[in-house]
Amino acid sequence: MPGFLNTELFSTSHPLLLRNPEEKDASALSDVLSRPSNIAHDPHCNPAGISTEQCLAMIQKMRESASAPIPTRVNLVIVLLPSPNSSEEGKVIGLSGFGGIDDADGERFADVGAMVNKEYRGKGYAVESMRLSIEFAFRELKVEGVSCQMLEKNTAIVGLVEKKFGWKGERKEGKYGLEIKFVVRREEWEDTKKRNGWI
Repeated sequence: MPGFLNTELFSTSHPLLLRNPEEKDASALSDVLSRPSNIAHDPHCNPAGISTEQCLAMIQKMRESASAPIPTRVNLVIVLLPSPNSSEEGKVIGLSGFGGIDDADGERFADVGAMVNKEYRGKGYAVESMRLSIEFAFRELKVEGVSCQMLEKNTAIVGLVEKKFGWKGERKEGKYGLEIKFVVRREEWEDTKKRNGWI
C-alpha cells in the first residue's frame, strides 16, 4: 500500500507495538479518548468524549492521511503485546504518533505526542512510544524536525519531555492558556539518544 499505512514499530525494551489504527480499534480508541484522565488537558478533545461511531470516522481519516505519499498526520495506536506464550491479542492502551505534519519555511516538522491509559502509566510506555515515533519521523518521514506542544498545566507530559528527553521548551500564551513548545532537529535527537543510551 502507498504511503505509511503499513507502519509497525516494535519496541525492543517494552512489550509494545505502535501501528496504524484499524476499524477494529474503534471501541478501544473511544475509551482512550473519552477518559477524563487522558483528555483533561487536551483542548482538541471533546470533554464529553467520543463515541465508537465517531472513532470509526476518525480512523478512516487517519488511514487516508497515512496512505498519502506525503502525509499530514500519522497517528499510531499503542498496543500492549501479550506474553509470547499467550493466545490473547494485543490490547490498545493509548495513542501516539503525529497529529500534525506541517511545512514551515520550506521545512517539514512533525508534532509528536503520547496518550496512555492511567493504569498503564509509570512503566515507561509513553516515553518508549514517543521514542519510537520520533525515530520513525526522522528515518522514514524524512522531517527536518520534531515538535511537541502542550498546555503548561499538563504537568505529566511536560515533565516527561523535560526530564526524560532533556529538552528545553518555549513558553507562550496561546488560545487555551499558557503553552510550551519543544522543537528538536536530527542532531539534537541524536544527542538525546546518546544521553539516554538509546544508541
